[in-house]
Amino acid sequence: MPKLILFSGPPGVGKSTLSYRLAKDKHFTLLTRDQIDRSLERLGIENKDAGYEVIMDLAKLNLQNNISVVLDATFTINEARSSAIQTAAETKAMLYIIVCICSDIDLWKQRIESRPEVVEGWTPADWIEAQRVLGNYEKWDNEHLVLDSVDPIEKNYQKLLKYIL
Repeated sequence: MPKLILFSGPPGVGKSTLSYRLAKDKHFTLLTRDQIDRSLERLGIENKDAGYEVIMDLAKLNLQNNISVVLDATFTINEARSSAIQTAAETKAMLYIIVCICSDIDLWKQRIESRPEVVEGWTPADWIEAQRVLGNYEKWDNEHLVLDSVDPIEKNYQKLLKYIL
């Protein structure tokens, strides 16, 4: 049975670091909203919901072919989350939700200000954008694992593996 592993949380809290590593180590498909949005931007497509639509369509295609998928996006609001939950149900995939946080505000701000560009040509969110996203971030109602980036990356990665395997 394929897995749909959804990473959620505001910018700069470790979603990409963990999701990229998991996809690489387990040979799962990795779909990142930043990359999709960058591609749409290059094509001149400006639709704030298009990135989530594309990411979910690609996830569904992979899951239908029994290929596990890792999603890297903020999933700030329930509407975007509902699409992922529905996709998992339709494809009979196991859904795992990982919510990333950083409980130390100073450390979080430092990480935001020093993080590298992961997607070529895409400027990472700054502190103001991270705070805006956090202000709009809706509480998860579904079962999920919370990983705090104050903890060492290896500790969080092991918690993640224990949760999904």
